Amino acid sequence: MFVCSAIVRTNGSSFIDDHSRTSTTAYLRRSQTSVIKCIEQRFAQFQGNINPLRLELLQVVKYEHNQELKPHIDWFYHANQMINEFINIKFNFSLHSRFCNILLCDDIAPYRGIRFRPIPGNSIFWSNQ
Repeated sequence: MFVCSAIVRTNGSSFIDDHSRTSTTAYLRRSQTSVIKCIEQRFAQFQGNINPLRLELLQVVKYEHNQELKPHIDWFYHANQMINEFINIKFNFSLHSRFCNILLCDDIAPYRGIRFRPIPGNSIFWSNQ
């Protein structure tokens, strides 16, 4: 079910780059279960009551010990995603001693960009416009 997470090129094709993204991803079928359908409907409502069929397929992204997605900028001439939303399902602080430098310490946020606390059940949402 989980495969190596891919990076998308500006032409829409994808490739595996194990130097900058080392996570694994499972793509979920649209309305596969009642829970997935509920999440899709909720995301569609949150985005202005759009048709849920316009949503990108939901993905579960898993990071094991020492896996990462290095800082990057998504650069597309035509937006391929209008909205991003990440839900934190589970987080194991004991596996990642360096997370204070990445996610948790608010005093360094101005130097490293915006950071979010990985609290299970919380969601991070942003518009790519």
